[in-house]
Amino acid sequence: MAASSKTRAAALRKRLTAFRNELAGLKDGDADALHRARVATRRLRELVPLLHLTPGDSEPLTRRLRKTTRRFGRLRELDVLTRLVEELRAREIYSSKALDLMTAAFARERALLKQRMKTKLTPAKLRRLSARLEDAARHMETADASAIPRNNDRSDRGWRWALEARVARRSTQLRGAVDLTGPLYRRAELHDVRIAVKKLRYALELWQETGRGGASADLRTLKASQDLLGRLHDLEVLIEWVRDAQASFAPPDLSTWRVFGVLVRDLENECRRLHAHYITNRSKLLKVCERTAERPESLAPSRAAVS
Repeated sequence: MAASSKTRAAALRKRLTAFRNELAGLKDGDADALHRARVATRRLRELVPLLHLTPGDSEPLTRRLRKTTRRFGRLRELDVLTRLVEELRAREIYSSKALDLMTAAFARERALLKQRMKTKLTPAKLRRLSARLEDAARHMETADASAIPRNNDRSDRGWRWALEARVARRSTQLRGAVDLTGPLYRRAELHDVRIAVKKLRYALELWQETGRGGASADLRTLKASQDLLGRLHDLEVLIEWVRDAQASFAPPDLSTWRVFGVLVRDLENECRRLHAHYITNRSKLLKVCERTAERPESLAPSRAAVS
């Protein structure tokens, strides 16, 4: 698969297929399908700017994917919080009444969001998004089939150079975010690292698919960091919900309030433990950044390729 359009079209088709495979599950309300669809939209967002589409095609696609990711994210957050509460329930040390209150609150919020999505993110809108991505893939395949080999080779160099530049940019962004974190627990800075890890991971996946190799260990490091920071983020959101629930009791229920207070304390301790684990492994992220921050000179476009 030496030609650029084939490489880019294959990358697009792989991510488009992953997205399409979840549409039926989304219609049925499957929480796992929602998660996978959201990840698929993130991967598509990392790829679309590299497809060399016209601004009239690329920018609307990027905007639509961003909105879809955001709307999936709100439902996904509630699904994750519900699962966290079930984990707490399994420990059998917290009040069932308090946990039931939280589960009921999440269910009500999820029902409201699903109602809004009936107009904001309908199955028809998702199908139209899929169709636009399909049109882009077909356009690249048609262009590739009609291009002479020399032009394909030139385009291939340009695609790989653009992808390497993307990886370098994402790596620099991650390095900057990691440098701002330290022994003090700061939620905003850790959130920035989590987002930067995701973006570098998805760009590096594309880079690996070009056949350049050598990225598997770095991808494992990024995934492990993403999982850790994602868990930390989920616990922080749950703490916010618990505190809001405490403040909402009218009249005050002191026994339940105290149970929620204990729960907040335990969740905060878990956050501190995860933060310490992140600090211990922070150097691994920095090493990934060192390896991916610079483009190999061999991939820089020749003067002929950009003229």
